[in-house]
Amino acid sequence: MTGRVEYLKSYLASVNLAMKHGADVRGYFIWSLIDNFEWLYGYTLRFGIYYVDYNTLERTPKLSAIWYRQFLAGREKILTQKGSGFEFRRHLPF
Repeated sequence: MTGRVEYLKSYLASVNLAMKHGADVRGYFIWSLIDNFEWLYGYTLRFGIYYVDYNTLERTPKLSAIWYRQFLAGREKILTQKGSGFEFRRHLPF
């Protein structure tokens, strides 16, 4: 499991908790879909969920893209806080 997948799991669990407390959440967008040019770092940092080969422009899904696809399909779980412990949920309620 990569740090990015752990981040996504944690973030989505927090979104779920916020919704349980009344937050009006209508969607979620991952930043960023593909590796791209950043004003401060140029092409040196790659934080998209798809790797881009800048020579051929071929796009390859990273582990985070594969995990997110499985999550959206309901095949992956996240931890959400419940009481003093945690519970596994298949997916968020949106």
